[in-house]
Amino acid sequence: MNLFSTILILTSLFIFYQTHFVGTETEKLMQLKSSVQKTSFNIEKLEDENQRLKLKIGDLRNDYEIIEGLARLKLGMKKNDEIFIRIPTAEQVFREE
Repeated sequence: MNLFSTILILTSLFIFYQTHFVGTETEKLMQLKSSVQKTSFNIEKLEDENQRLKLKIGDLRNDYEIIEGLARLKLGMKKNDEIFIRIPTAEQVFREE
């Protein structure tokens, strides 16, 4: 009877350990893996965006036609022999009325 009680207690302890500790650790591991995957994906997206922005910065530093076009578009700049005519958008026209 003593051997049977010992085996029963050990089996109960093993089942308790498996259900309370191993299951939660596995869930934590799965959550961490998921988090790592999401973070890796976000890092890849940010690296792509950084590369795109570096190329854009290089273009802006070296291509004067792009700089001139942006200045004309955003600041309404013109050359000395040009006449600048601003055509308002429909939103601007209706907002003023």
